[in-house]
This record gives sequence, C-alpha cells and structure tokens, in this order.
Amino acid sequence: MVKPLSVSIAIALMGSVFAQIEFDKEVCDITLLQTTEVKTELKVTQAQRAKMNSASSGYNAVAKKIEDKMRKGQQPTEAEQKQMRAAFDKMRIGVLNVLTAVQIKRLREISLQTAGLLALTDPAVTKKVGLSASQVSKVKTYLKDSYQQAGDLTEAVHKKLESEFKGKNPKTDAEKRRLAEQYQKRLREEMKKIEPKLTKIQTDGRARIMAVLSAGQRTIWNSLLGKPFNP
Repeated sequence: MVKPLSVSIAIALMGSVFAQIEFDKEVCDITLLQTTEVKTELKVTQAQRAKMNSASSGYNAVAKKIEDKMRKGQQPTEAEQKQMRAAFDKMRIGVLNVLTAVQIKRLREISLQTAGLLALTDPAVTKKVGLSASQVSKVKTYLKDSYQQAGDLTEAVHKKLESEFKGKNPKTDAEKRRLAEQYQKRLREEMKKIEPKLTKIQTDGRARIMAVLSAGQRTIWNSLLGKPFNP
C-alpha cells in the first residue's frame, strides 16, 4: 500500500510547482504567439486563440492610437507611453491565463531559445540558474564584446556598399527598383562572405560565457531551454 504524502510535504510540492509556473510566466515572450509555428508547437486551440484575441483588444486599440499619431510625425506623450505599457502588461496576463501549464512551459523554453545567452542577464533567469553578480557582469561583458565584433563586420559591409553605390541617382521608379534589387543582391553576397567570421564570433562568445558557469549551472540552463524548437 502506498503511503500518502504528509500535509507538509504536499504543501511544499504545491509551492514548488506554483513557483515554477510563476517563473515560466515571467520569462515567457508572448509576442512569439503571433507566429503560426509557435502556436502550432503549443497546440493552441481555436477557442484559446479567440480568448487571446479578446485579451489583446485593449492593447491593440492603444497601440493603434499611438501608431496613428506617430505617422503624423507626432511623438507619444509620457502619459501615453505609460498607458501603452500598462495595456501590454494587462494583455500579457490575460494571454498567459488562457494557456495551460504545459503550454506556458513550452513557450518559456522557446522564449529562452529565441533570446539565447542574453537571457542569462534577465534577473529571473539569473536567480533560477544561480548566477552571482560577478558572473552576470562577465556574461554581459562577453556578450558586449561579441555584439561589437559582429557589428564592426556588418558595418564594414554597409560602408563598402555605400561607397560602391555612391553617386548612382535613379530618375524613374523602375530605375529605383532595379537599384534597390542590385543593392540587396550585393548585400546578400557580402554578408555571405563574412558568415564564417560571424559564426566564429558567436561560437567563441558562447564558449567564453559557458566557461563562466559552473557544471551545475550549465545543467540548469540547458534544462530550462528544453528540446530544440525547429519550426
């Protein structure tokens, strides 16, 4: 006969589950739910979609009002920005309340995979993984270094193309379209050339950051990522 759990153990387990769900909610990026691939992965039902759309209506109205204003060249006031943030927070809670615990967990995994190592600087993730202030500082430094190196490479490409296309003044719409197509083609070609260097920067940066974490912390981080999301 299986011995029932004591009340204290049962309460502790419930608290642990609740804490995990709260962490998952805090880390979730609900904007990812705008993609068909993520909704498919989470097996979001039509009924859930309807409820999420309803939860988003208030925010969409505020966002449209500000967007229309900006189209006219007017900047939103501080009060309007505050209203928009409040509307987004309300929408976020409403959307997450529609999802099941399993769906929220998977959304959290996809959110962390999408954010990448930058997620390690998020306070909630930092606490969950158990990083010290010193470790977070190192992670931020290595991320900054990687972004800077990658940025320098891509900036060099754009400067090269700016020089190459300087002085070309298309007169008709057709010429403008052809020039834009030529520019995009050259951009793809040049970006393809620096792709190996960009990959190396990313690989080296990841290795440096992972070296900051202890074996136990790396285990926790990898467990938070879950199975790879390959849409």
